[in-house]
Amino acid sequence: MSDYSKALEFYEKGLRIREKAVPPNHPAIATSYNNIGGVYIVDVLSYRSLDAQYIQYMARRQIRLLKYV
Repeated sequence: MSDYSKALEFYEKGLRIREKAVPPNHPAIATSYNNIGGVYIVDVLSYRSLDAQYIQYMARRQIRLLKYV
């Protein structure tokens, strides 16, 4: 299990606890949703970064291979 999925698991657990403890319009509920959203944003950005790194790697590899053609 990745750190992101573990964080998401705990934030969702915290949200369920808060939903039982406070009214639905309480700021603590909004904080939980914000935390969950933050995990998704960081997770997506890290994947985009990996995609960009992979594309750069493949481009450099293609350039090296073209030297031998």
